[in-house]
Amino acid sequence: TEYRALMECLKVRIPADTDKKVLNAVCSILKYFDGTVPVYIYHAGTVKKGFRVSLNNTLINELQNMLGSENVKQDKVSVKDGLWK
Repeated sequence: TEYRALMECLKVRIPADTDKKVLNAVCSILKYFDGTVPVYIYHAGTVKKGFRVSLNNTLINELQNMLGSENVKQDKVSVKDGLWK
């Protein structure tokens, strides 16, 4: 059997009609709260990875204010043991 660990992540859905300014603001805040928790950005049928954040209430609240609370979700994803260092 394969051991799978759960890792915290942040999932952010960008609605299709989101303004470019809002998109830029989302990227800025994700960079500002730089950390180790991976972010999955769902936009226009794709999933973008690359940002890692330090999860906190300020970050979550700011993203929810920009995108709506239904589009920002703290989650856990399973990773293969040893894959995540």
